[in-house]
Amino acid sequence: MERRKFVIGAGALLSGSAAAVGTGALSEADIDRTATGEIVGDSTAYIKLRSYGENSEFSSIESGQLVLDFAKETSSPGPTDGQGLNADSVNHFDGVFRIAAQDNGGAFDVWLESNDPRLSFYWSSKKTGATTQGNSVRLNVDGNTNVDVGVKIDLNDVDNPQSVLTGNDDFTIHADDADGGSGGGT
Repeated sequence: MERRKFVIGAGALLSGSAAAVGTGALSEADIDRTATGEIVGDSTAYIKLRSYGENSEFSSIESGQLVLDFAKETSSPGPTDGQGLNADSVNHFDGVFRIAAQDNGGAFDVWLESNDPRLSFYWSSKKTGATTQGNSVRLNVDGNTNVDVGVKIDLNDVDNPQSVLTGNDDFTIHADDADGGSGGGT
């Protein structure tokens, strides 16, 4: 037998046995899996979104999605009408929309997440942040059935407010199963 063929064969045999024995101590694995899902209408969803509250004029449901629009003209109490947001300001809008539990769901921990650091959310009644799972509110039909959401828009150091939050600023409303399962984002 040629020495060269023997060395190659022995190397293949050793690497094969090492893979077969293994230690069982897995630190990390990246495994691709597929999943399917379905978006359902509010009537069969676990939670429902709707414009609600003292500033609900800035929210609407369009094509099944919650849309926030703070650039439109509003008629607020006072001698002038407002339109848009001020430059170099921090704006808080209590009660822009409501998240409500549906009868067909269980208990869900709800919080919101924005992809833009200038846009954040808070629970209107508590005046506290709603943008982390640690600040979530539990919703269910037997207890706390809904929560009103306020919107904070931070335009500090922005001279032209029309240049930020231009329509591609998505946010996610998370509804995580409080009973141990996974709800996911809405």
